[in-house]
Amino acid sequence: MKFLLPLFVMIALVGSCSFDTSGVDQNNSNNTNNTNNVSPCEGEAPLADLQAGVCLGALKVCDATDVAWVEPDYTLIAGYEAVEVTCDGTD
Repeated sequence: MKFLLPLFVMIALVGSCSFDTSGVDQNNSNNTNNTNNVSPCEGEAPLADLQAGVCLGALKVCDATDVAWVEPDYTLIAGYEAVEVTCDGTD
């Protein structure tokens, strides 16, 4: 939970990003923590909150500690910039 506040601050500051979904498995729920089939992470991963630019199609991931869907690490998305520096118009 202590990592969520900085993530929400970053999301509020950035407001948008984009994601090339051509190499993304849309059926991957990142649901590796659900061993009892009762966790809140059951089923398909919902879309991440940021869906603009290179984040389009990004999915939430299952948090192993809280066993809940959480925002992905947007910095792992190719082309994502927390602060726009390239002025490429994609995030």
